[in-house]
Amino acid sequence: MLERSFRLPSRTRFHNFQLIKTPYFVLKVAKNDLPVSRFGFIVSKKVSKLAVDRNRSRRVLRSGIEEILDSILPGLDFLFMQTKNLREESTTEVKQLLKQVLSQKGYCK
Repeated sequence: MLERSFRLPSRTRFHNFQLIKTPYFVLKVAKNDLPVSRFGFIVSKKVSKLAVDRNRSRRVLRSGIEEILDSILPGLDFLFMQTKNLREESTTEVKQLLKQVLSQKGYCK
């Protein structure tokens, strides 16, 4: 579970953001004026009608972020909007995708 300081509040609005598209999620990244990076996760019912699947997807993404949290640059807001169900994917594959995408764009050391 991510600590409260790393969670993105629902009232946060993104201005001047960068959009990154992957096969499984769309990622919005914007700067904040805080010493930590914050993360939010959205999984709509279009991805899966079952709450079990949506919750599992959030947990998999969160655990991937928790593993690479030390290497992510501070002062950024990340919003993950899932576009495809992660039910069939293993957690290691998702974590590798997260690491690859964030390091490619320069958000990860």
